[in-house]
Parts: sequence; C-alpha cells; structure tokens
Amino acid sequence: MRINTNVSAIIANHHLNKTDNMLSQSMQRLSSGLRLNRAEDDSAAIAIAKRMHTQINSISQTGRNGNDGVSVVQTAEGALNEVHSMLQRMRELAVQGANGTNSDEDRAAIQEEVENLKEEIVRISEQTQFGNITLLDGSLDRRSYCTATNLNGGKIQIAGTDVENTSSLGRVVSSTDSVPANTYGVKVTAKAEQAEVGIKLADSFSGTVDNTNKGIVKINSVEISIEEGDTKETIESKIIETASKIGASYINEKFTTDEYGSAAKVKVEFSNDQVAALFDTTPTAQYSVESESIEMTISEAALPVGTAGTIEIDGESVSIELSDSKNDIENKLRAAATAKGINYADGTFSKSSGEKIEIVFLNDDMKNLFSTSPSATKSVEKKGRDVEATLNIDSNGTKGFASTAKWSTERDYVTITDNSGFNMRVKVSEVGIYSFEVTDMGTMPIQIGIAEGQILDLRVQTVDLETLSLTNVNCSTEEGCTNALKDLDKAISYISTVRGCLGAYQNRLESAVRSIDVAEESATGALSQIEDTDMAEEMTYYTQMNVLTQAGVSVLAQANERPQIVLQLLQ
Repeated sequence: MRINTNVSAIIANHHLNKTDNMLSQSMQRLSSGLRLNRAEDDSAAIAIAKRMHTQINSISQTGRNGNDGVSVVQTAEGALNEVHSMLQRMRELAVQGANGTNSDEDRAAIQEEVENLKEEIVRISEQTQFGNITLLDGSLDRRSYCTATNLNGGKIQIAGTDVENTSSLGRVVSSTDSVPANTYGVKVTAKAEQAEVGIKLADSFSGTVDNTNKGIVKINSVEISIEEGDTKETIESKIIETASKIGASYINEKFTTDEYGSAAKVKVEFSNDQVAALFDTTPTAQYSVESESIEMTISEAALPVGTAGTIEIDGESVSIELSDSKNDIENKLRAAATAKGINYADGTFSKSSGEKIEIVFLNDDMKNLFSTSPSATKSVEKKGRDVEATLNIDSNGTKGFASTAKWSTERDYVTITDNSGFNMRVKVSEVGIYSFEVTDMGTMPIQIGIAEGQILDLRVQTVDLETLSLTNVNCSTEEGCTNALKDLDKAISYISTVRGCLGAYQNRLESAVRSIDVAEESATGALSQIEDTDMAEEMTYYTQMNVLTQAGVSVLAQANERPQIVLQLLQ
C-alpha cells in the first residue's frame, strides 16, 4: 500500500473533471438556449449557422425595403387621388361654364377657380415628397434625351441662328412601361402653328365712334360693345381685355392664341357692315353664317350671275360661274352638301346629327347673290395647324418602332401607339429629324432580393400641367369651356392610367413582401434546427451529468480517505 500516489483519487478526479465540463456545457446550452455557443461545439454547424444569420438578416431588410416601396407608392397615389378630385371639379366647372345661362362675370369666377386648381396641381407635382425625394415632378420617371437635325442633316436654325441645345426642341412627354429602352426617330415636315388674326382700327377711323358705326364685335364668342363716343384707346383696351378671356395675346395689333393646333382659332365677327368698316383685318373679313340649320335662297334679282366667285360649305368649295342659272347653282350646292354629309332640301342645309354648318361667302358679290336665315355676318376666322410628322427611318432602315406602330398628331405633339400597350407621346417644336433616346435610368430601384440585381424598378410617371395637356385650358368663354372638356377627359384618363400603374406596383411589392416573410420564416426555422437547444433533451442530459458529478464528488472523497488505512499498519 502506497501513500505518495493516490491512484484511486486521481482516477476519480479525472472522471469528475470530465463530468463537470460536460455539466458546464449543458448548463450553458440551457441558459443560452443555443446548442452552438462556441466553434468547438460543432465547427461545421457554426459556419452554416453564421451564413444563415447573414441571409436571414438580409431577407429581413429586403422586407423592410419592400414596405418602404409600398409607402412611396401610397404617398404618390394619395397625392394623385387629390389631383383626380381636382380634375373632376375642373370638368364640373367646364360643364357649368358651357351653359348659356352664365354671364361673362360668372365665367370669370369659374376661370378663377380653374386657375387656382391648376396652381394646386403644380404645387402637388413639385412638393409631393417621400423623405427628400420628390415623386411627381419626373424625378422618378424614366430619363429620355432628344437630339435634332434639320431635314438635310445640318443644324436646325431659328431666326437664322444655329440651335446648339437641340434637346430644347423636343422631349418625351409621356410613355408607358411597354415602351422599351431604345432610340426612336420622328420626322417633322411642318411645325405646329398658333391661330393668328390681325385686327386694327382702319386709317379712316375719325377718332371717335359715332351713332352710325356703333355695334358689336364678337371675338371667339366674347362680345365687345363698340359704343358711341369710344376712342381708339377705349376700343384697344377692350380688345386687350378680351384677349385674356379667350386664351390669346394681343401684341402689335395681332391676336395670337396661346394654344397650338387645329383646335386653336381666332374668329372675329361684326354685327353690321358699319362697325366692320371701323377695322382692318388680316386676313380680309368675309361674310359667313353658322347654324344647325341654314336656309339659303338665291336672289332672283341677281340672276343671271354677273360675277364669278366662290362659297364654302363646311370647307367644301363651290365655284359660281358667269351666267350660271338658278338650277345650275342649286345642283352645285346639293353636290357640295352631299360631299360633306349635309342634307339639302328646299334650299335648307341641315345635319341629322344636329351639328352646326358653316357657309362662307368669299366675296361680297357672292353674299349678295344669296339671302340666308340666319343672316350672314361679316367675319374673319383663322385656325392653327397641327404638327405634320411621320416616323423616321434612319440609314439602317430602322426607326425604333415596330412595323405595326401607328401615329397621330395633335397640336405640337406626336403620339405613337402599338400593340401590348405601347404608347409614347413626344413634343416637337421645329421642322427636322428628331431622335428620342429612352433609357431605363431614373427609376427608383427597390432591393427586394438578397443578391445583386434582385431589384424592382419603381417608376412614378411625371404629372404636371403639360403631361395633363392643361397648360392653356381656359374657361372664360362658353367656347373655351366646351373645348376644355376634351382636354380634361384626357387628363382624367392619364391620371387613371398613372394610378393604375402605381396600384400594380403596390400589389407586386406587397406580394414580394409576403414572399419574403415566408422565406424568412423558413430560413429561421432551418437555423433553429441547427443552433437552438432542444430543452427537453438537454435537461435529460443535464440531470444525468449532475448525478454523475455528485457521484464523482462522493467517490473522490472516499478515494482521498483510503491512505488513512495505512496508519493502522504504522501503529
């Protein structure tokens, strides 16, 4: 028996240390809830778990990204909802103003409200923000760029000067998501024009209106009362005041409409020949009559025709020749009416649709040849012109558009449509060849995936007065209110389209967020299986190690007492 080395105690202590370490590990798992607390616990599982932690954190962030994107869409759509309401109100005002029961003062009040609504649309466009990002002013719209050359390939000139910044000549006003990034060509052969009529007091004007030449001058249905005692200054101030009502400017004795295109017009009518004699007009004033039904009788006293001339029936020319008989004239009138879809019977012109008919006498002799009911009045009318353009084919035989593309022109805009919702609207200002580069840049990328390139491009189309075609909407006159209805219908349709696109984005983002939530849930469950502690199983193991530890302590105590037995041999 030896007392220097207690082998039994050493063995017991070794097992006690081992059991105690295992008990400590079990207690750490139970207290932390994790099966993996150190790399030594399971080095392979630790590496997998850390990668999964990175993935789950990234998935969680993409979910928040998606929700931020939804918030952006909701902010923009909420603003557009208010714009929609304002457009509905503007249309209601236009319908109200088109009613003949309103006076000029009533329509002035209507136009005042319309102007305020237009200003509010501008404010919403410029100030609707998410954080520091403006949403509706084009900041989140696709970027496009324009270059232009004249039809011979050189630089475009305005007033004899080369235009260096050709992007100022044209731009993409709007395009749908179905327009792919590409370069598109448009050839403009005639630019849009405004309506322009010159009117000034004749050189023979004595300086004051007398009782013989007073009357009414009507400009685009706005009446100007020329009264006895009016001076040149008084009449000109009345004309200038009328210009603002009809959406035109009066500069250098010329009326020029603010708007371009065939829908823009200036029509000056005189209530009698005496008041007409006060003014010189460019073009020269002619006699005309406009009504839903026009009775036109040939004057027997003027037959046979002694002077040749021309009349126009809704733009259809009728040439009256020397010595034409009454029967010849009636046959010509009937043929012109038939060509324009107008009914002609017993000397009366009418349309089954109830639309107005206009008959213009191009000289005084023609006016004197006929008597009309309603009576013909002396007037001058000039309309603007829509831009004339085609799709441009470049040297490679392509133009960016598909062969099925169709185009139309209105004012100074060219609209190109095609299958699958392709719609592109461009604005051009001069004759030349335009190249519009549409890119995928400018949209807001929403990172909805954890890898590079897993994004959703959120596009908020530009909403301003130009894209809505409301820059020059004017409800100061009955005619202006009627014309505004068409523009407001287009604006409402455009806003509906933009809101529909935003709704589609929101639905897609919300679907993406739900998908992300499911992915995060699945990944978290997989991670839990790898690194979390099974508490029931671990408690069983802890109990086992605890009992073994207590047993080890007891055995070690007994092993430490064994050397005392040697003392009995030494007594």
